[in-house]
Amino acid sequence: MATLKIKAARISKIENNKYLKAFADISLNNSLIIRNLRVIEGDKGPFVSMPQELSKKDGKWYDTIRCLNKETREEITDKVLAAYNKA
Repeated sequence: MATLKIKAARISKIENNKYLKAFADISLNNSLIIRNLRVIEGDKGPFVSMPQELSKKDGKWYDTIRCLNKETREEITDKVLAAYNKA
């Protein structure tokens, strides 16, 4: 399996919001950008939420990007939170 090179391309911190702390974009292998990941302050600390869209059918929010394995999800989270903490 090929190695995925994940890089936090942009971090935009949000001021004066209790839960939403930042928006982030990531690049994959310098070939693809995923926009509008969110850094959320949860009960157990900050976490990364994938981009979502509102369903017209049921009015619920659904992720538009999903990781197919735990390792990729953890790597994305680690890269985004490290960039957030530096910004």
